[in-house]
Amino acid sequence: MGTAKAANLITNGSFEVDLVPSADYTVYPSSSAPSLTGWTVGGVEVAVVNTLFNQAGVQFPAQDGDQWLDLTGGNGNSASNNISQAVSGLNVGSVYTLTFYVGSASNNSLFFPSTVNVSLGGVSQGSFTNPSSTTTLQWQEFSIDFTPTSTSENIAFFNGNASNNFVSGLDNVTLDLAENPIPGPTSVPGPLPLLGVGAAFGLSRKLRQRINTAQANSNRIG
Repeated sequence: MGTAKAANLITNGSFEVDLVPSADYTVYPSSSAPSLTGWTVGGVEVAVVNTLFNQAGVQFPAQDGDQWLDLTGGNGNSASNNISQAVSGLNVGSVYTLTFYVGSASNNSLFFPSTVNVSLGGVSQGSFTNPSSTTTLQWQEFSIDFTPTSTSENIAFFNGNASNNFVSGLDNVTLDLAENPIPGPTSVPGPLPLLGVGAAFGLSRKLRQRINTAQANSNRIG
C-alpha cells in the first residue's frame, strides 16, 4: 500500500482563494486593501491573474487551477515587488521541499523570459529563470530542499525581472516533507538580511532544482 503524500504547508499556494473576474486580473497593493489571503505583499504591488486573460497577443493560462500570481503587478514593474509567508509547524531537523512554478512568455515587446528570486529565512536562494519565449505562458518547475532549525520559517518570492519585462509568473507553491532529500543538507539559519541573488550558491545550504521541461501548455503551441 502506498504512503500518502504529506500535506502542503503553504496557504493559498495556487492563488485561488481570492476570486478574480474571468479574463481579467486584480491588483494587490502592499499598502492598502485588498489583501492577498495567506500572503504579505511587499514592494509596490502584485497581481492575481485569471487563466483566460490575454494581452498584446499573449495568452496567460494558469499552471494549477484558474489563477496565478504576477510579481510585476498590474500597473508597474518594481524590483521590490514580493510576497512572503511565515510557515509554522515545521519539524526541526527534517528535510522539506519547497516547490514552485515560474511562468514565462514573450512577444518581444512587453513580455520576455521571466525570473523569480527566492529567499528562505531572509537568506537568498538565488534567481530562477524560465527561458520560454512563446506567446502562450509556459510553466517550469523548480524545487529547493532545506532543513529548518526552528519550527517556523519565512518564505518570500521577489520579482527578478528587468524593468521592461512585465510578466513574472508564480503558481502552485508547495512545501512538504522531502520524499528524496539530498544527502546531508545544511540547515537554514535564523533570520538574516536578504543578500544579493548572486550570493545564493555561496550560502551554507544545499539547493536542488528540478526542471521539468514538459510545459503545462506546450500542446497548445502549433
